[in-house]
Amino acid sequence: MNIKATVWLKDGNNAEITLRNTTLKAESRRYSEAMKYQVISHDGPNSTQLIPVDHIALINLEEVAE
Repeated sequence: MNIKATVWLKDGNNAEITLRNTTLKAESRRYSEAMKYQVISHDGPNSTQLIPVDHIALINLEEVAE
């Protein structure tokens, strides 16, 4: 399945990525683990976004159709 991860930032912007061939449970665990390191990494096919956790207001993970 595919998971859409949206990270809402405190400044009102957001960062969004679709994660393919994974599960909601796996991504929830991955994001929780990343919080320990004070940065979230969104790794896309052509770019990587590094988001410091102190800038994060909300993380939303949802299943999306393929």
